[in-house]
Amino acid sequence: MASLFTSAFPAQAQSKAERVGFPRGRSSTVLRGRILGSNPKDYLVGAKAGQTMTLRLSSANVYAIFVVYSINGRATDMTETTEWSQRLSETGDYMIR
Repeated sequence: MASLFTSAFPAQAQSKAERVGFPRGRSSTVLRGRILGSNPKDYLVGAKAGQTMTLRLSSANVYAIFVVYSINGRATDMTETTEWSQRLSETGDYMIR
């Protein structure tokens, strides 16, 4: 799934983003990390149209949320949430902030 596609995200956001990889033969992975203060953490996930992306955020901080941006930079769901699932309509890199 770690394909390179041209996208509408600013080059600065792409260079700071961590590319998400998946273990061979797996369609899921667990990422561990820490977000300090109000500094966001960005991840890039290469996906294909028709796939379903599901995200779950576990945090002791009740204010921890994420937003998923489609390949054209539009927020796919502005709801502040810790769980999200959607069938993808576009092929390319999705940014999770």
